Amino acid sequence: MKSFSHWSDPTWRFLRITSFVTAGITLICLAVVLAGESSWRYPLAVAVVANIFVMFLVVLATYELRGK
Repeated sequence: MKSFSHWSDPTWRFLRITSFVTAGITLICLAVVLAGESSWRYPLAVAVVANIFVMFLVVLATYELRGK
């Protein structure tokens, strides 16, 4: 199976970098919540939902680029 690099596509690259950022924010919020700060549960939930949404967009963009 041939491997494709989508980094040249600006939309895919933006979404992928955004997914790295949201994953990092999610991990930071998770670490704070696990350290005992319960007031960070709402930001953690928002970060998780944002991460799932961005990853969904990355998958859609990847399928779209594979079709080209």
